[in-house]
Amino acid sequence: TDITVTGTGNTGALAGTVEGDVNIHNIKVDGVSTVTSTGGNTGGLIGVSASNITRSSATVEVTSTSGDNIGGLVGSTTGTIDGSFASGRVTSAGNNTGGLVGNTTADITNSYAPCHVTGNNQTGGLAGNTTAETTTSYAHGPVTGNNYVGGLAGHTNGSVNHRTAGGPVTG
Repeated sequence: TDITVTGTGNTGALAGTVEGDVNIHNIKVDGVSTVTSTGGNTGGLIGVSASNITRSSATVEVTSTSGDNIGGLVGSTTGTIDGSFASGRVTSAGNNTGGLVGNTTADITNSYAPCHVTGNNQTGGLAGNTTAETTTSYAHGPVTGNNYVGGLAGHTNGSVNHRTAGGPVTG
């Protein structure tokens, strides 16, 4: 189904913000879906999340004209991401832009993002910025940004294990 969501921040096709003890499991957004925001914390599924996300996906075009933390699945999260993916296009004028997640402080496992990603600083095919472990995950597609640009992550302070990145990187 076609979904068009427009917001000014904390914007997602499923929810702008998810807090508390909520399970995000087996949720799928696909078809011709567009999520557009004039602010930060914008994702194809969820804008900002404190919950774990498992076996969920978004096939979307995510665009933010300003603000940080923009991702194909979730803009910013403190919950883990496992067995999930995002595909499509993620475009942001801000920082922390990723094919799967813009900014995360929790682990990413068994997830992938075949996306075209364009951002400013800290732009990555899978994650723009991550401070946790990334395991058995991959990204494939062109990534373009200014500073701290990578096929997998734009910036990471966490460990990276069993991962793959492919596609041209410009930055």
